Amino acid sequence: MSSHIPLPKEKHSQTKLFVTLSSLQSKKKEAQRCIETHPFNYRCTVISRTPDLRQAAQRHIGPYYRIKLKPADLISIDFIRGYVQTSTIVALSIDERIDTGDVLAIDGQGVLVLSLCKDTYEVLGLVGESAKFPLQNDARHIVRIDLKADTMDASKKYYQRIKTRFEAALDREMEFIVGRYDKDTGKSLNLDLPGATV
Repeated sequence: MSSHIPLPKEKHSQTKLFVTLSSLQSKKKEAQRCIETHPFNYRCTVISRTPDLRQAAQRHIGPYYRIKLKPADLISIDFIRGYVQTSTIVALSIDERIDTGDVLAIDGQGVLVLSLCKDTYEVLGLVGESAKFPLQNDARHIVRIDLKADTMDASKKYYQRIKTRFEAALDREMEFIVGRYDKDTGKSLNLDLPGATV
């Protein structure tokens, strides 16, 4: 059983909240699908009858690492080959707000998703689409870069263009939370990057 219950919309708020009721054992996997399609979320509230859910979740999910990186580090060939192609990486920048700043995420499928304010988007110069939120037209833009694509190779013009644009428009350190998992088993893996802390 699953249902979305929209909460009343307040005039002063443009945010959206959906409450989803479902079982984690559901064959439709609604909870998993919801999490995977929202790469900019890093908090989730779970209500369960199991008293030791937190410990079980910690064992299953494993640690998240905090690390300061430049966005160009996420598209470096070493990062792509060493982490994105060999494991499942989930990452989210946490030092700016999604509605007012530039936020980056890696969605677990190898796609780098950038949610950018208009100014950064225009300076970056990569193709994206207008964000559906906020409701003001062209206030935010979403750029998606498939890090597993064949074009993400140092010898390709596409890669060189992205690298150059990142170095020009996103040349600042950002704080990220990062999880690394085995592709097949989902088991948590260590993140061996300088400065990474649990």
